[in-house]
This record gives sequence, C-alpha cells and structure tokens, in this order.
Amino acid sequence: MIVCQFIRGARGIVAVCALLASVGLSTDASAQTKECQRAEFEAVVDEAGRTLRQINGQQKPKFQMKLRALREKRGWSDKEFRQKATPFVQDEETTKYDERIRQRLFDITNLGTSESESATTADCKLLNELRSALGDLVEALEGKWSYLFAKIDKALAE
Repeated sequence: MIVCQFIRGARGIVAVCALLASVGLSTDASAQTKECQRAEFEAVVDEAGRTLRQINGQQKPKFQMKLRALREKRGWSDKEFRQKATPFVQDEETTKYDERIRQRLFDITNLGTSESESATTADCKLLNELRSALGDLVEALEGKWSYLFAKIDKALAE
C-alpha cells in the first residue's frame, strides 16, 4: 500500500508518496536559531517529492516484473495471482512500514501549523525538523522496498 500526502511546494502542491531519498540533515547550532526563507522550505519539499517519485518509479516496475516471474514460475491463474500475491505485498511487516510512513507524513504536514501560512520567514530549527522527518520518510520507504524485494527474491529462489 502506498500512502500519499499533499504538501505545498514551490511548484504548487506536491504529492509525497511514501518514499524519499536522504535530504541532508543540518545540525549546525547557528542554523537552529537563524531565520529561513519560505523558499528554503519549498526547496526541501520539492526535492523530497522528486526523490519519492524517483524511488517509486525505479522500484515499482522491477517489483512488478518479479511478481509476474513468480506467477509464471508457480503457474498461477489470474484469479490465483491476486490471492497468492497479496502476502508478498502486504503483511505485518509492510503494515509497520506503512504506519511509520503515515506517521512521518502526518508529522511533516503538521510542522509549523501554529505559524502563519503567509509568513515569509521561519525559524531554521523547523526547517531542520522537516529535513529530519523527510529523511526518516525516505529511510522507511527504502526499507519497505528492500523488505519486499528480499521476500520475493526468496520465493523466486525456492
């Protein structure tokens, strides 16, 4: 299950779908207190959106190809495929990843909600929190894909 959340970015609303590449974390103390421009926040969100689309765009077709190979190897009919492929894409572990992803998306969308949306500057501590949350989101998505590939590769090797 892929979870999407919509976040306002420099190019309008960006769909952030449960996968992100690392977006460097800044722990510089001076960055914790200085003001950051709205454009900096938008750039982080835009980069995250690009990263998520890239990860999903690369992994989804590869995974679907492996699912089809498993179907062929096991001789599943169309009806059997839907039923028997489900445990390869949704189980207790993927549910944990999905929950982590949902939580990070919730955290991201609620960062700075007490701040005025029309503000042009904000505390850079908030920007660092955003980077951290997006980094964790990417990590969770990459972890989920790794788990799914390990599971299907094992089944294909049997």
